[in-house]
Amino acid sequence: MRTNGSPVVVLAGARGAAGRMHARIHRALGHRLVEFDPSGPPPSGAALRRIPWDEIILDVCTPTSVHARSLAWGYARGVRRFLVEKPAAASLAAWQAQVAAMPDAQIFVSHPYLYSRAYLAALDAVPAITELSTTFDKDRAADDTAGRGAGPDGQLPHLFQVEAPHQFAMLLAAVPGLRVSTATIDNIGTRGAERDAPVAGTVVLEDTQIDRAVLATDLRSARRRWLELRNGAGARASVQFSTTPDRISRVWATDRQGRERLLFEEVDDLLRYTMVRAVDSFLRDGAVPAEASARFGSTVLARIDEAIVLGEQRRLGDVPVSAPPLTTVA
Repeated sequence: MRTNGSPVVVLAGARGAAGRMHARIHRALGHRLVEFDPSGPPPSGAALRRIPWDEIILDVCTPTSVHARSLAWGYARGVRRFLVEKPAAASLAAWQAQVAAMPDAQIFVSHPYLYSRAYLAALDAVPAITELSTTFDKDRAADDTAGRGAGPDGQLPHLFQVEAPHQFAMLLAAVPGLRVSTATIDNIGTRGAERDAPVAGTVVLEDTQIDRAVLATDLRSARRRWLELRNGAGARASVQFSTTPDRISRVWATDRQGRERLLFEEVDDLLRYTMVRAVDSFLRDGAVPAEASARFGSTVLARIDEAIVLGEQRRLGDVPVSAPPLTTVA
């Protein structure tokens, strides 16, 4: 798996914003990197000379709608180790079909916030969680106009496939039984060439062991990445994830008497932490961790699919009496 002591990473989708971020981290970690886009020419023979394809890690940073195609491209050439950006695919059905077609593949689905030191500190501060809420806002007007993240057909990803996968992953890692009860698209705007596209929404998730979980995201607001956890004993932890180049995240803990203290204020380079964990799982651990597994990726996609269906039904005035049946995750 190693050439000159470093793992070999083929980066699919190198020209996109996610690809550029991944490339920066791979280089900083000393990985041998080959960059290309599946829609363009394949890596040259010189770039991969004497490196068997089954010894390569394929890092998939292509648009969500072509993740499955990118995986298939690598698998057909002998790649068996994959790192996939969030969300894993455009739908649960597309993801499950692709995973089934790759029975001997190791797939690490990247939900970076699960490796955030601030997130882990908040979980430790609030045992037996009974209430969760998370808000991820980001003004993506310029990105949408430029078509960032759009598939080959020019279609931008749905509102709940942009920032919300990070939030779904955090909520489901903390309370695995959560499922969507209601989803609302709060307002409509223009996203690039798409008219009347959803730009803001709220999702409510429920489970027997908690009172409530709320996810909010807005693609036309100032950047904010926030998580709050509470429990029945009155403990609360509030997380402000880094949105600045210094990568400083903060966690405040509040006790039942309302006394607040700063619990964590440190560099939280979560993408780097995720890359290290992914490569370690391939090179040393021999298995992908549960929170990065294809199965957990399926669970996240199932909840995203539910939110999209319920949100669009409500937006169009066809509000269901109850949430759709629980989606099966294989």
